[in-house]
Amino acid sequence: MKYPLIQLTKAYYEALNTAVLPVYDGFAPEDSPDNYIVITDKVIAVIPQDAGDFTECVITFDINTKTKSFGFKGQNVYVNQFTQLINADTVLTMADFTMDNQVIEDIQPLPALGGSENHYRTIIRVRAYLTEK
Repeated sequence: MKYPLIQLTKAYYEALNTAVLPVYDGFAPEDSPDNYIVITDKVIAVIPQDAGDFTECVITFDINTKTKSFGFKGQNVYVNQFTQLINADTVLTMADFTMDNQVIEDIQPLPALGGSENHYRTIIRVRAYLTEK
C-alpha cells in the first residue's frame, strides 16, 4: 500500500494555490500574504473491502484573511471559491490513486482575532475516498 497523503496534499495544493489563495502545508511562514490557506490536520484510515482496500482521508483546511474592516464578507468570498473547486463533483488527479469521492464534512467560521488588523479564519474539513491504482 502506498501512502496517499503525499499525492492528495499535492493535488489539493495544485487545485487551490492559484485559483483561490496561496496554500501552505502545516503552517504559513511569517512573510506570507494577508490571505492564505493552510492544510493542517490529515487523517487516513484504510478500509478493507472484498474488491480491494480503499483509503478514507480527512483533510483540514484553515482559510485565513487579515483586513482592517469588520465582518466575514471578505472571508466568505474565499470560502465560496474553495467550495466551488472542492466538492462532491470534483475529482482530483493523482498518479497512484483514484479519487472515488470527496465531500465537505463541515465548515466552521472562527471568532475574529483583533489587533491592528482583524484576522478571520474558517476551518473546512474535507473527507476524500481514494483507491490505489
